[in-house]
Amino acid sequence: MKFIFNSKISLIMTLIICVIIFYFSSQSGIESSEVSSNLYVRKLGHLTEYALLGFFSCSYIMQKTAIKIHSLLYSFLFLFLYAISDEFHQYFVPGRNGNIIDVFIDFLGGSIGIFILYKISNIFSTK
Repeated sequence: MKFIFNSKISLIMTLIICVIIFYFSSQSGIESSEVSSNLYVRKLGHLTEYALLGFFSCSYIMQKTAIKIHSLLYSFLFLFLYAISDEFHQYFVPGRNGNIIDVFIDFLGGSIGIFILYKISNIFSTK
């Protein structure tokens, strides 16, 4: 469990997840459909990617911010801006388009990741 709170590993994981999200967003509509044509699987993918992003980005930010509420606010802001930039990026990819609903799904996934980290950090900080 200790490795999750190491800022270097958290930063590396955050960057890797950002690259993965960018890669999937760069796939054309046809390529994206070949990976999964099921809408629910695709939305679950959004949720999962951003849950991991929320978890590791918040873990990193918690190491760099003295006040816990600030780390949560910065994490939510980062997630929201990254989700918006991801959907904006898709406007330029053939066969894809940005979708405001995906921004909310991404943000929900990231919020779940932050919530899990917050609960875990509370459990380990009380021991």
